[in-house]
Amino acid sequence: MSEHLQILRRVGWTLVVIGLLDIGFMIYCIVNGLSYSSSLNIFAVVAGIFLLRGSLSAARLVCWFSAFMLSGFVLGILFVLPWMWPLDYWQFTLRQAPVGSFLAIVLITAMLVAFFWVYRTLRAPPVLAARAAAGQSIGVPKSAFAAGGALAIAMAGLLQFTLKGETAEKAMRLAAEQHGAEYRYVVSSIDWAGQHVSARLTAYNQQESREVEVEWEDLE
Repeated sequence: MSEHLQILRRVGWTLVVIGLLDIGFMIYCIVNGLSYSSSLNIFAVVAGIFLLRGSLSAARLVCWFSAFMLSGFVLGILFVLPWMWPLDYWQFTLRQAPVGSFLAIVLITAMLVAFFWVYRTLRAPPVLAARAAAGQSIGVPKSAFAAGGALAIAMAGLLQFTLKGETAEKAMRLAAEQHGAEYRYVVSSIDWAGQHVSARLTAYNQQESREVEVEWEDLE
């Protein structure tokens, strides 16, 4: 077996295992009524199967997707999330749910490592040589990195509009009036139904946190 096929098989088996584990976790969450969100599962299994079959087109696509996810995740983690919520909110979350926070950090780190490993492995010289021989472009997937960065920027803009704009500020003022100024508030979601606005917020202080809601009519 040629070297590039061995590399594709190694990445393929890794993706199949990751995808199956993710599917199993999805089923567990559904059965137990837990929230679940993932962009892997079926995609990872299908991509892995094509790589196991030696598909160079799949190698190009998976490499592009890995670069896309890497840039989007890194920008989101380093810039978007810290900017959207205050530092003391993250500190409070770590104190209140240390185990859950630790597991979340481990999971995110593992995903970043996995995407980086897949990208670097599929950019190995034997794979690039095989792709070039098949007539594929083997340059760095700049469009993937740019698209991932653009997605992170777009998400930041959307969050700025919904969770940090004038409507969010009004929601926090109303929450402080209705539930007490001894809490700090962060907006979780805002819904509009015509002129009716409803917002869900997390109220927290040094001792506790709770979910609150405020509603009002936007007549402007």
